[in-house]
Amino acid sequence: MSEESVKKSILVVDDDHSMRFLTTQALNSSLFHVYEATCAQEALAILKNLQPALMIIDVCMPDMDGFELCNIIRQQPHLQDTPILMITGLYDTQSIQHAFESGATDFIAKPVNWGLLPHRVQFLIRSSNAIAQAKQSTARLTRAQKIARLGWFEWNISQQHIEVSEEVCHIFQSPRQEQQQFFEALMTSSHPEDQSRFRMEIQEVLHGSKSLNIEYRIITSPTSEKTIHLHGEPVLDAQGNVCFISGTIQDISERVASETTIRRLAYYDQVTGLPNRGLYKEHLRTALSHAQRDGHQVAVMFLDLDKFKRINDTLGHKAGDI
Repeated sequence: MSEESVKKSILVVDDDHSMRFLTTQALNSSLFHVYEATCAQEALAILKNLQPALMIIDVCMPDMDGFELCNIIRQQPHLQDTPILMITGLYDTQSIQHAFESGATDFIAKPVNWGLLPHRVQFLIRSSNAIAQAKQSTARLTRAQKIARLGWFEWNISQQHIEVSEEVCHIFQSPRQEQQQFFEALMTSSHPEDQSRFRMEIQEVLHGSKSLNIEYRIITSPTSEKTIHLHGEPVLDAQGNVCFISGTIQDISERVASETTIRRLAYYDQVTGLPNRGLYKEHLRTALSHAQRDGHQVAVMFLDLDKFKRINDTLGHKAGDI
């Protein structure tokens, strides 16, 4: 069954019997199932067990006006995004502004065009569904970026301002409300040993000669640092000058740490911390290759501990390691 063929629940809140009757008559079809409430309190009671696709609320009611009811509805987490169409006989700009400030999605003035009302309602529901799907997609993307420790940025060159995602703020441990100062943080947080290389890469990108693709370290606190991968593509204006750089920033600290650990296990002795045979052979191959290319010679020195095997055999490998 398609989504269009499922009846949408509509809640109509109006103390005027004739208005409720006309609204229900206009909407009662294969598309809508209409619930009626004669006052705000009755509407709130119905909403405890109903999550409508849309609500139609009259502004002027005796116990509580539509503005106040709309405010209360918007405080309910499951109803914060439900479209609310307010019907009002008030034509002044202040009342219309009040309706939107109270949380109304749209308003319609009396007298109501009953023939157009179903189309208005369908449009609001479709718009609400599209917004909900966009929010879900954004939430999924945010979760995926958090898992991957990956964020996006857009750098406005002329204004020296960078717009960044929430995950980038998390990586740099920079509060989101301080995004205006993020350009300075990006430029000054790089590790002292990596700053010159980082700035040189930036300058090459600004001249439009290449994309930005660099791994470097950043200082996030006096006692900690991270390794990040920064990739950016320049966007050129009509004159061919770089006006924006858009790209991604990823925290790769764990990967780098794992690679370092794997390399240490592969190339260094776990007991002494000295380079092992694997690293020796790799360096020897490199040295021999350079010597053959440049016409040089290579000397290899071999050190041995006499009778060390006897220690392992008599006292055990643990004593030998010590």
